[in-house]
Amino acid sequence: MVFRKCNSRSVYSSRWLLACVLFAVFGTLRVPAEGWGQDATARPESKPAVVAQVSPTAAETKALNDKLAKYLTGTKWTGQFTMTGVKGNQTETYEIIKAEKGAVGDNWNLIARIKYGGKDATLPLPPIEIKFAGGTPVITVDRVTFPGFGTFDARVLVRSGQYAGTWAHLGQGGGVGGHLFGTIKKMDENELKQKSERSSRKRLSDEK
Repeated sequence: MVFRKCNSRSVYSSRWLLACVLFAVFGTLRVPAEGWGQDATARPESKPAVVAQVSPTAAETKALNDKLAKYLTGTKWTGQFTMTGVKGNQTETYEIIKAEKGAVGDNWNLIARIKYGGKDATLPLPPIEIKFAGGTPVITVDRVTFPGFGTFDARVLVRSGQYAGTWAHLGQGGGVGGHLFGTIKKMDENELKQKSERSSRKRLSDEK
């Protein structure tokens, strides 16, 4: 349509020919680029926002650990676990009698009651790592041997009175493993006191 305006005898004039060419070029540049969802003019590339990583202070870390110790102590974990290659879920119960932050790294000292493989025992566990993903605790077990139960590997996330994660009982032939999930509830104070006393008596008996 732009060139149609120049379709006359005047095109034989070099001056008019030059004018038509310039009109066509500038007229085309004024046409917006349609169908791309953007303006034809190139925009400067936007740079991603930089989020500052602020490490918690020693006081904040201590407050977080104190809160977790209070939260975990005297809790009963009731849920289910799956076993890879086996249909159906099985029930499980754990009790944490006492939890306290260890002196080294992310290690925690737990006294727990474990029911697994037909065994039921209350014992102090080897140091267990608990790492924080933001403010969410993740129990981190890397090939830890629980006396009388075997060697385990697990990652268990604790959030809003619930737990969920993966587990593996390591052994010959690759062992077994699967998923686990359930709820966390506080035990009655009298019940917790009795369990703590029994646990203390058992530790003293084992040390003799």
